[in-house]
Amino acid sequence: MDNTIKPLVELNIDKYNINPSFSQLSNIIQNQLIEIENFFQKYTKEQIKLSELLKNQKINLAKVCISTTIPRSSVYNSPNVLKKYINERINEIEKNDLFDIKKAQKNSEDYELLKKYIEHIKIQIIETDIFELKIQELEKEIKDLNHINKQYAFENATLRNENENIKFQLVNKKSNVINFNNHSQ
Repeated sequence: MDNTIKPLVELNIDKYNINPSFSQLSNIIQNQLIEIENFFQKYTKEQIKLSELLKNQKINLAKVCISTTIPRSSVYNSPNVLKKYINERINEIEKNDLFDIKKAQKNSEDYELLKKYIEHIKIQIIETDIFELKIQELEKEIKDLNHINKQYAFENATLRNENENIKFQLVNKKSNVINFNNHSQ
């Protein structure tokens, strides 16, 4: 076991930034580290075994019949007592969810839902930013057009004033034009 554990300990010492390096440690510390890693390896293997065991622990009517040596036919022939009892107990046990299997599945589903929701929100934020930039551009364009319109309105008012002044001058000005039709008679 030392042959596989020692390189793993050396790798972990580097990974965890522990000084001094494994080779610089005393033999006692090296052996203690190997013993500690042996414990972690056994612990991890036990967790993997338990995980596999839990995956295979789906309880159902067939498993109850096999484990109790009660024939399935007896259970199906007594649907109001045996079958109902088994199904109700299975539901109750699954509802208790002692190993939080359903909770873990729900957490995983919730996590995926939240990931999708966050992606949707990111897209909405980006779209909102784009719309805000477009709104700012359009507001600037409106402001520029309003300024141009004010200039045109001012020019229009000025030209009207000039036109009115010219009309006024024409009406009030004595004409130097001699009408020849009146003098020839």
